[in-house]
Amino acid sequence: MIKKHFALLAICLFFIAIITSACGGGGKTTPPDNSALYYLLAQQNANNNQEQQNNQQQENNNQQQENNEQENGVIEVTLDDDVLQKLGYQKEEKTKTIEGYEVTYYTLYNLKKGEEEITSIEIPSTFTYENKTYKITKIGNTAFFHCLSLNHITIPEGVTEIEDGDAYETDENTTPYGSFAGVGGLAPEGITIELPSSLTKIGKNAFYASTITTIEIPESVTTIGGYAFSASTIRTVEIPSSVTTIEGGVFANCRNLTNVTIPSSVTTIGEDAFYRVDNINISEEQKSLPNYPWGANKVNGISVSL
Repeated sequence: MIKKHFALLAICLFFIAIITSACGGGGKTTPPDNSALYYLLAQQNANNNQEQQNNQQQENNNQQQENNEQENGVIEVTLDDDVLQKLGYQKEEKTKTIEGYEVTYYTLYNLKKGEEEITSIEIPSTFTYENKTYKITKIGNTAFFHCLSLNHITIPEGVTEIEDGDAYETDENTTPYGSFAGVGGLAPEGITIELPSSLTKIGKNAFYASTITTIEIPESVTTIGGYAFSASTIRTVEIPSSVTTIEGGVFANCRNLTNVTIPSSVTTIGEDAFYRVDNINISEEQKSLPNYPWGANKVNGISVSL
């Protein structure tokens, strides 16, 4: 980095010398305007300083993690493909023709049982790998994305967050992804997911287009992210009194939805929460919440009670 700095400085001084030489002579000359060069140098210094600060911060974070490991011997991790592999599982991409369409999905193999394809998985709260102990505290945003053949997932105590998903663009469309997006699509009876009492946040797109029909949301959850259950087969859901925020589009396109129980603790329901949900039945108290009627097609039919 220092070499780059001196190289840039040398180039700047070279141009200054040329300009000064060109303006030299018998009479008094006006010094050239070198403000742009000074700006480049200042900007380079600022970038260098920022990079040094970032490197120092990373070193501090690494040191803090090492200190934590030394103190309690446990490393906190987010469940992702790498952690699944440490647990003895492997994701494999497969294709299958469904109703004339070629579908790409993932299947999960248990490497400890001779690459046995599994339909049910129970994630441990802690595990040991290469003499290190790990604790799972979050579910990554693509942990079980499009694992169509799964029909049961148990998330352990100690997990506090299901991370926000987003979307990726292909040549033809934009596909949302989330921790459990699309999960259970090939399971005859749909997918069952057990959530821990330690969970505080259900992230954006978490169960998008999954075949979940009902779910027990723990009393610890405070936020349900945008489009969390959108386009899923959810039928009934009871939202606990701990929840204060339900973001936009959370039940959009849930055509099987028949009952949602929402507590009085909810102060915000985002736009399009019931987009393309055919009918909903809303209490007088809920009508005072922002964005009412939250993109609902009709205010009539589905029970949404306080």
